[in-house]
Amino acid sequence: MLKQITMDLKKERTGDGTLNAEELEETKQTHIGAGCTSCVCLVTPDKIYCANAGDSRAILATKEGKVIELSHDHKPENDEESKRVYDNNGFIQDGRVNGVIAVSRAIGDWEYKNIPPSGKTVNNKFEEAKKFQVTCIPDIKKLDFKPD
Repeated sequence: MLKQITMDLKKERTGDGTLNAEELEETKQTHIGAGCTSCVCLVTPDKIYCANAGDSRAILATKEGKVIELSHDHKPENDEESKRVYDNNGFIQDGRVNGVIAVSRAIGDWEYKNIPPSGKTVNNKFEEAKKFQVTCIPDIKKLDFKPD
């Protein structure tokens, strides 16, 4: 992926996206270690669905001033989260997965995804993703909704 991005950027700058040997080697050696959390809500006429991965949050405030939590933080020390981390050869130190990342669900953060060296994954990627130390699979909460 980094190779393609580098080629596209070079093409924009110079008109030629061909990489020389040094640039090609640099794309192989560069580590991308970024990730993010996500919280998405879908509102239908009678339901609200909230999908959350990480420590992004969603709440619903009613006209009466009541606050309804639609999501919760995915912290490594939560029982379900810590079980997944430990089951997949990780550890939790100072409330962080492998002593580094403070959430147990996130998009990206590839070093916690247990991708085999070949880069090849199994056919059922959903089942595979459930086994990552830091998974991208969200919790989904459904709330019946009466718009009044």
